[in-house]
Amino acid sequence: PPPSFDGKIVALMDIGKSRGSEFIDRLEGHFNKAGVTTKRYRKPTNTKVAPTELMQKIAAEAQLAVIALSD
Repeated sequence: PPPSFDGKIVALMDIGKSRGSEFIDRLEGHFNKAGVTTKRYRKPTNTKVAPTELMQKIAAEAQLAVIALSD
């Protein structure tokens, strides 16, 4: 992790697996309580690699990323 989250945006990406959004909800709650700004993203399907456009958008809008895996 970085030494500080100050001024950073954390991308939270749901890969589309079962209950992934619940995991992201919990993470987002913890980040928000700590004063960290988050942005949510979702892959169109869990069976394929994330589209290049989505990855470029995340890279342009956030400095850190968490990719949620869940079942």
